[in-house]
Amino acid sequence: MERTLYLTFMNEAGRRQSLTLSDPVEELDAGDVEAAMDLIIEKNIFKGSGGELVAAVEAKVVGRTEEVIFTT
Repeated sequence: MERTLYLTFMNEAGRRQSLTLSDPVEELDAGDVEAAMDLIIEKNIFKGSGGELVAAVEAKVVGRTEEVIFTT
């Protein structure tokens, strides 16, 4: 199963901005993820059209499975 970690932040313009990471480790701890998001905000390493990231909003892992029915 393919897994993707979505990190959602609020930017200076009051809009949500997401970062996605492919294949995150299986054992993600909420505290560790929130601390990493806070560090991203603190270090100010990403800036989009809405300005700097100012708050962590949500983190989630989305899994996707693919089943081939027919191929040639």
